[in-house]
This record gives sequence, structure tokens and C-alpha cells, in this order.
Amino acid sequence: MAAPAHLNRHDAGRRFVLALVGSALIHLGAFAALGWFGVSVELPFQLTMPADVEIGISDAMDFSPPTTAGAVSGEAVEQAAHSSGEAPGGAGGLDGGVADAGLDGGVDGGVADAAVDAGVDGGLDAGAPDAGGAESLDAGAALAESATDAGAPAAAAERSDAGTPAQSQRIPPGALLAMRLDMKRVRASPLADSVERLLAALPDWRLLLSGSGINPVTDLDRLLIASPNLLRSRLVLAGRHVHGRGFVREAVAALAKAHAKPPPRWHRQDGVLVADWENEDVTHRVIAMLSGRRFIIARPVDLPRVLALAEARERRDRDGAKGRQADDAGGLLSMTEGAAFELEAENVPKFARGQLIYLPERVRADAAQDGPSHILVTVVATYESSAGAQAAAAYWGRVRDQYARSILLSLAGVGAPLREAKLSVDGDVFRIESRLRVQQARVIFSYVEGLFAGGAPRPPRPPTSAP
Repeated sequence: MAAPAHLNRHDAGRRFVLALVGSALIHLGAFAALGWFGVSVELPFQLTMPADVEIGISDAMDFSPPTTAGAVSGEAVEQAAHSSGEAPGGAGGLDGGVADAGLDGGVDGGVADAAVDAGVDGGLDAGAPDAGGAESLDAGAALAESATDAGAPAAAAERSDAGTPAQSQRIPPGALLAMRLDMKRVRASPLADSVERLLAALPDWRLLLSGSGINPVTDLDRLLIASPNLLRSRLVLAGRHVHGRGFVREAVAALAKAHAKPPPRWHRQDGVLVADWENEDVTHRVIAMLSGRRFIIARPVDLPRVLALAEARERRDRDGAKGRQADDAGGLLSMTEGAAFELEAENVPKFARGQLIYLPERVRADAAQDGPSHILVTVVATYESSAGAQAAAAYWGRVRDQYARSILLSLAGVGAPLREAKLSVDGDVFRIESRLRVQQARVIFSYVEGLFAGGAPRPPRPPTSAP
């Protein structure tokens, strides 16, 4: 005999409630286990973004606008070009030997196009060849000598800005967050899609190039995006393009035309050739030529700081900073040999609050292809002293061990690389190296992407803290 319908309904209701309670207990238990065995480290500091900070490094920097051959006047360069029988913007580049002076309705405002295209007033790179041989266009020293022989005033080589003698500047300490990319290596890397997503997490920087016709993926072989605090108004862009003469000048003219502005006038500021950069952002910026292929886009007030930063990093590279190569990219764009991607922070304590004893003065993390299926990730942290580096290595080693025991990170596939990472100390430098499979590297990039986008997941609170 069949049970009454109302009893069946009651049994079904009890089974549903029991199933619901059981499911809830199972899920709560799972979450509790993940919280207990997850990332069980509570760091003694919190990351933050400083509001009132200028771009720079932890130490004061000295900056002297160039006063040598690299800083000759535009008139001297023009005389040199004509005396050598070469029209400004001579043969071999995009302009194909056609005289550029006066093109685009006086775009250059009296400064010879040869100076703009060759980066003669770049100062920092005067006479130093770029990669690419003849296309480097760094003719600074030769043009300056020719200008002197042609009767150009010798005093022109001793002045940096429209006849004003160069003045050395003491740049106060600041801070820096920087991302550098070797675009050629990125394009060939299996992490190309991860890097693109990471760049997309910083959409504001694209406003600096929008409308110029410069595509960072195809037109640049080295790119820097930097800021002291990630505020859009404080972003600085630097790059090295792959084209010949006239490329930057054409981009400047294109931006001016797109914004219905008069043709830009090139002039000298802080020893380098600059022109207004009519970017889509509301912040006024200029573009400065360091050489025929290297440029900076920054606020005029930030330009001395960025130039001083370039000099400081060049000195570090020349002094043999661990794992660095002093290459043709110059101080702003130099990267570790073989690296496709690099993150750097200067004056790290500015970006945290709490107990800062184990934080370095500066830190750099880069990623390089290591065979067809692996990525070598290297972190280099520099401390005030060797004792500080030793203490930090011991602390971060304990933190690493706790993270390596995390079930969550093991499930994500990065537990083993953490356990196998090599930690070493050399003087005041603490170094970490880890070899990751491509998929493991993508997990790391995803987390960094979240940090830059402001949405990085917070790990669960630990049952214990790092000793």
C-alpha cells in the first residue's frame, strides 16, 4: 500500500534539508581547510601607494645638462649639415634624402631636422652608437666638430638652453615603479598573451600614445612605463623605436594635427631637444629625444628627474651591477641580458607601511626564456648593508617555506618552484632564482596583473605568522 502523498512530501523535504546542511558542512570544511593550509603568512607590513612623491631613487641624484658636443645649438647643427653637403634629414632614413627643413609648415621652429632626427642634442648619448649601425643616427660628436670647423660659435657647445649656461642640479630622493619590455623578445615568448593582459591592466598609459601612430608592439623594440605612484598624471613613457629618420618628428606632427594645434616647435630644455606632445591625457607633456631612436615622454617638470635617473642607472650598469648589461638602450631602457620583461621598484619603503626592516632599498624582477618550455624568473633585492641582506634572506626564506607548504599554491602549480627556488646573498644583494614552466609563470603574471589593476586577491588570514 502506497504511503500518503503528504508523508512523501515530508520525507522529500527532510532529505532536501539534510542534503543542504550536509553540503554546507562539506563546503565550510573545505574552506576552513583551504584557509588553514592556504597562504598562511601574515607579513609585518602593508603595501600602499604614496601620494606625495616625485620620480627618482632612494638617494639624491646630481644632474648636469649636457655641455659637450651633444648639446650644440640647432643653428650649429644646421650649418654643419649644409657645410657637409647633406640636406637635413639626409639619405638612408625614411626621408630618403629630401630636405626636411621647413616641411609641415615650419614644424621644427628653426631647429634643423638633422638635429631632431639624429638626437644630436640628446647629450646623454652624444656620439655613443645605437644598435643598428648606420640607422642609429647618433651623429652628435661628428656634427659638433663639423659645426665648429664651419665657423659656428664655439660657445654654442658650452650652453644647454638657448644661450643659458648649463647649471648642475641636485635632485632630491624620490621613488619609482617601472615596467620594461624587450618587445622583440616578448613577441617571440610563450608569455606574450600574459604580458599583453598585464599591459591592459594599465590602460591609462595608452593615452600617451593614442593618436600618434606609434604602435608599441610593432614600432618599438624597447619600452618603459614608469611612475612614482601609478597616478595617470605622473606616468612617464620611454622607448626605442625601430624606424629611421623622421619617425618621431612625424608622430609629433600627427598629434598636433589631430588636436587642431599649430605645428610644434622643437626647442632645447635641460640639454635635450623637446617638443610639445599633445597626448590624449589632460596632463601636459613633452617628448624629448635622447638619440635618433630613443625618446622620453614626460611632464616638463619631470624631465630633469628622468634624465638624472637615466644617468644614475647608466652609472650602475657601467659599475657592473649584478646581472646587468650596459647596452645600447641607455640607462632608462637597459635590461638584464636575455630578459623579455622586467619590473623594478626604487625606494621600496615608500610603498609600504608597518615594519619595514626586511624591505630592500630597491628590487628588480625579470623573466627570461629558458629553453622552449621554461621561464627563468630572477629577483634581485639590494639592501643598505650586507647585514641587512643576510637578515632579509633568513626572513624571506622562512616566508618562502610557509608559502611553499600552501595547498592552494600547490594546486596552482607554483608550490614546487617555490620550494626549488635558489636563495643567495652576495654583499648587500639578496637574490632569488626560480625556473618555472610556462603555465606556472602565467599564474605569477596573473597575480601581478591583479596587483596593478588593484584587484589582487587577498590571501586568507593565517593561523600563524612568519617568525
